[in-house]
Amino acid sequence: MLKQNTIILRQIEVAPNVTYAYGGLASIYTRQGFWDEALELADKSIKIDETYAYGYSVKGAVYYEFGEFEEAEKAYTTAYDLKPTAFSFSQIGYFQFLNGKTDLAMNTFEKRLRIIRW
Repeated sequence: MLKQNTIILRQIEVAPNVTYAYGGLASIYTRQGFWDEALELADKSIKIDETYAYGYSVKGAVYYEFGEFEEAEKAYTTAYDLKPTAFSFSQIGYFQFLNGKTDLAMNTFEKRLRIIRW
């Protein structure tokens, strides 16, 4: 187990209601290919705070990896609805592009450019 994982697991042990610790470890697990574990931790983060947008972003990535595209789109959309940022716009646009919705993706990316502060 990576040192980073151990540190976050210790944080969860000490403070089990720290939403971002679950979300952060879930994100790390996606990069390590531990998709089931990532989904479980993302769900825990959302259970603690159902307005935690990053938890939904991680769920979107996991569902996409699993080929569950409708669930992925719902998760990414929820993340955006909760916290409309350039990052959440990018996720939705990239998802749309990968699924052949090129015009919709371009529209999403244009909206993203409007909210970035230059």
